[in-house]
Amino acid sequence: MTQSGGGLKLSGPLSVKNAYTQAAGTTLTVTASETTAPLNGDNTATLSASGTLYLEGIGALADGAVRTFKVAEKFKTMTPWTNSTLTGDATGLRVS
Repeated sequence: MTQSGGGLKLSGPLSVKNAYTQAAGTTLTVTASETTAPLNGDNTATLSASGTLYLEGIGALADGAVRTFKVAEKFKTMTPWTNSTLTGDATGLRVS
């Protein structure tokens, strides 16, 4: 799947069997989850993200609070989002 132009909002999990490529200038919107990633590879798929990641549902974090949210998992190779591409509730957070 290639996302180019505009935005994509996932309302449920997306299973990726080959590749997910997000072009620069596009936005992927997902609801944050600490237990389930909305983008799921098949352990052989690749992820390449050059656009913006908009996370919803995080809410305010207390000073010093640490929480981990899953966005993508089970990809063989990943070029994920960078800290500067996070927006929405995740603005100012970091990718790891």
